[in-house]
Amino acid sequence: MKYRIGFVLLTVLTVLLLASPSINAQTPAPATPAPATFKQPPNIDLRPVTVEISKSTDGQFELVLGNPVINGDVNMVGEVVLTIPPGMTIYSSILGGSGGTGMVQSPFVNDPIRPGSTRVNTIFVRSQMEGMMEITANITVWPEGNTDAAEMYKAAYLVEVKEKSGTRPAPGTVGETSQSQEPSGGCSLGRADGGMALVLLMIPALGLVRWGRRNRDISER
Repeated sequence: MKYRIGFVLLTVLTVLLLASPSINAQTPAPATPAPATFKQPPNIDLRPVTVEISKSTDGQFELVLGNPVINGDVNMVGEVVLTIPPGMTIYSSILGGSGGTGMVQSPFVNDPIRPGSTRVNTIFVRSQMEGMMEITANITVWPEGNTDAAEMYKAAYLVEVKEKSGTRPAPGTVGETSQSQEPSGGCSLGRADGGMALVLLMIPALGLVRWGRRNRDISER
């Protein structure tokens, strides 16, 4: 009888130990978040503005970096590398207003481009060498925090130097512009709008002349 009771107690104890959670069981590690990726590739473009250089005219082109709005909350970062031929100098906001020669690197890792924004860097070019010259731009971009998804783009700016650049003050520079920060509209009268304003003012005057002629014809009848 004693052995039977002892066997039952041992069986119950074994079942309880097996049913209880293991002390050494480890908590599952949290899932690692997926690295950021672009749903749509960035918009990269190099736009020539002026393609001739003379004593009074600087070469000029725009480097456009756009992050499509469909990329949600994924910011775009990267680096621009410009290769400038000997005898040429570039001026731009990406250089802090100073001139750049040879190879110029301009990272924007700490200044990301948000989805839905486009950054336009205007670059002016001067040369002390005549002939056809070419500036190459190597642009590398990647989703912020994921350098493994880096994409590289290459573009070139071809300019004809007809005369060596004169010794003038450094050209102005243009900073970042963003689609989300563009003016929503409005009307202003500048030089181009003066003619329109004159036409608008003449319309009521012509109406008054016609109205006066009509009344005079009626009175004569």
